[in-house]
Amino acid sequence: MAREETGTRKQARSAPTVSGPEDSAGSTATEAEDAQRQADTHTLLLRMAGRPAGEVLARISDGDMLRLFPRCARRIREACYVLDPERVYERALAEVAVSLEVDGERCAEEAWLSACVDRAVQSVLERDQREEHEGVPSLQPEKHYPLFIEACQLEPGLARLASVRFNALAPRVRRGFQKLVVEGLPLAEVLALDLGPPEQLQLDILHALQAIGLVDEAGVEELRVKGDQP
Repeated sequence: MAREETGTRKQARSAPTVSGPEDSAGSTATEAEDAQRQADTHTLLLRMAGRPAGEVLARISDGDMLRLFPRCARRIREACYVLDPERVYERALAEVAVSLEVDGERCAEEAWLSACVDRAVQSVLERDQREEHEGVPSLQPEKHYPLFIEACQLEPGLARLASVRFNALAPRVRRGFQKLVVEGLPLAEVLALDLGPPEQLQLDILHALQAIGLVDEAGVEELRVKGDQP
């Protein structure tokens, strides 16, 4: 499933990068913009600390002034979960609003907002686990689990189960699947991410496919044996 690098892409990868004045100026400008955004976010959090959660929620959900959505999407990507970032974002809004009301004095801490996002991610994971265990019908599975329905061709009714099982895998297994299968990085590049040796990566991919429901235990063993053959 990993795509091959074309000659042009290999050349571009190996060609030295030369930074000129324009590159340096652009990088400096971007860093300044990021610093300003962080300062604005910090100021806004301090102003809202201690206010009622409902008031805070109405304020921060209008235009995503805290830039929570990109934070949520980045955290999901870093952890290699398969989650709808919109669901995590909605939960993160509530986490921030409640935390500002009850624990506002800590919002000045550097990691405070990231902790709110982490709790939102965990909340969505736990909700999926709970509802799957209790047999609660999955609402809008095509919207929330498109990878499993569109790419893996699972029935919509099985998509949440696949998500729950995949997200419960070890971080190394999720990351190998994400990099090799979903992102389609070259095998050598994936192995360079400390996801090897090749035999381990192969086994991790098979376990991920089993968790999703694309192969059973017998299929895993059969594919593993084929992979071991010269």
